[in-house]
Amino acid sequence: MRLPAESAERPGPAPGADQGSEDVEIDKPAMFDTPEADAILEALEVFPPDNPWNLAVAAWPLHPKSKEIINSIGADKPLRYNRGHGLRAGAAGPEED
Repeated sequence: MRLPAESAERPGPAPGADQGSEDVEIDKPAMFDTPEADAILEALEVFPPDNPWNLAVAAWPLHPKSKEIINSIGADKPLRYNRGHGLRAGAAGPEED
């Protein structure tokens, strides 16, 4: 398997983002948290180049009430996710561990 190098058509990365710039040959499994695994992940393109997830948005303007929205949630609260809203049949409630 060969991962493509960064394409000229690909939207630019967010400022400060470290992007892979060369092809990476994958000929055997790579151990987690190694330079080899890092090189594979840096070259990996999860979404097509024209997908909105690839856009650099750091310089986009903020919503006029952005600070108010964040303060209403709590700026010091951690980011959390809800495990109960996966794609599954039935009621969307908390999953039992």
